[in-house]
Amino acid sequence: MTYYGGPVMHSFNTHALYWDPTNNIATSTQGLINQYFTDVAHDSGLATNVFAVNAQYTDSTGHATYTSTFGGPIVDTNAYPSNGCYQATYYWETRCFTDTQITAELTNYISAHSLPVGPNTMYFVFLPYYVNECISGTICSDNTFCAYHNAISGGNPNEVLYAVQPLTILNQYTGKACQADGNSEVQAPNGDVGDLVVKAIDHELSETITDPLGNAWRSEEHTSELQSR
Repeated sequence: MTYYGGPVMHSFNTHALYWDPTNNIATSTQGLINQYFTDVAHDSGLATNVFAVNAQYTDSTGHATYTSTFGGPIVDTNAYPSNGCYQATYYWETRCFTDTQITAELTNYISAHSLPVGPNTMYFVFLPYYVNECISGTICSDNTFCAYHNAISGGNPNEVLYAVQPLTILNQYTGKACQADGNSEVQAPNGDVGDLVVKAIDHELSETITDPLGNAWRSEEHTSELQSR
């Protein structure tokens, strides 16, 4: 890990935003995701999970801390815009959005509902299985990435830290591409796609805590991820 001088998170308040106007993200999946965030907050400050390890990373004001709260789930039923991209690998993909379209919706929703922002707040945006997302050209959620994190107006007191989690390939047939664990079968102990989603959330949240703006602590692998966006 190399430190590039930027901030880490000294507490984190998470929000799960399901942009799902057609109600395609199952209640059971949402339940697993919400329970994950609830459990992370419940164990805040304990040394019994991976988030305690992040305290070894520092910035000019001190250590990253495992101080977590869950702001709760949000179901965004606003209608989808027109497709902003047209990449589709799988037959079930009928929508394709860009990061710009997703951040526009997130920004508008936050403003319309007077939701909190700032360096200690993070939004996870979940998209149903039939929505593909391309962050650059043909770099998409059906062929390159499982999830990612970024910031809107990073470094500003009103910055918005966010991660995007499409469910495009997270199913029993293609989900293994997002679950590199040495096993040939998809590991889903709860029998729900939410098991795969939680793995990606855990990864993106931990990266955001230690590198919210892309200028703090990064491995060479993470640096390559950022350069590909």
